[in-house]
Amino acid sequence: MKIVVHKFGVPECIAAVVVAASAALAIAGWPSFDANWNPGIAAWVQATGSVVAIFVAIWLAHADSRRRTAERALDDVRRLSTLLVVVRQLSVSATNFHNALHSREPAEYFWDLPDGDIENAQQALAECDLFSLPSSRIATQVLLLRGYAPELARQMRRCAKTYWERGRIDADDDATAIIDATLHLVGVMAQELDQPGSLAKVLRSGPDER
Repeated sequence: MKIVVHKFGVPECIAAVVVAASAALAIAGWPSFDANWNPGIAAWVQATGSVVAIFVAIWLAHADSRRRTAERALDDVRRLSTLLVVVRQLSVSATNFHNALHSREPAEYFWDLPDGDIENAQQALAECDLFSLPSSRIATQVLLLRGYAPELARQMRRCAKTYWERGRIDADDDATAIIDATLHLVGVMAQELDQPGSLAKVLRSGPDER
């Protein structure tokens, strides 16, 4: 995907020079190279220069607005890409936890408990600015994940402790419930964030469309 961010280039610089020159002429008056220079023509030239300066100023403002919109869209893409990485990490953690609960030999998993991965995801979710996200739906999903992630880590540690105390893991409704809830939510989010064209849609959409 090619992302184009508008910046001030040669056309904008030329336009700025035209604005400055037109403004200077309007203030100082058109220079008279001939004693017989028609004052009416000079006034007409000054008026034309002023009108041109106004239109060029409007065009510059529009170009700056497009540049800012493109920059905001690019920031949104970065935030969504980072969020997608976090969602995938939580999906892997919840899936591995589920597999360990149904494994005949979960010792290796509970010996080196990967709860640090969930803590990293939890920190990334906590640092996510909800108001900067492109939609309220995604913000609501992030809020839910902020609650699911620490509970998932807590259930992992609790099950690990139970395994080392009893040597086995029985059916655990609490752990299964948080695993299922997490997998469902991250599945929905991953499908929404990773579907073809979703990031391009963010680039094309304006604030009123999100």
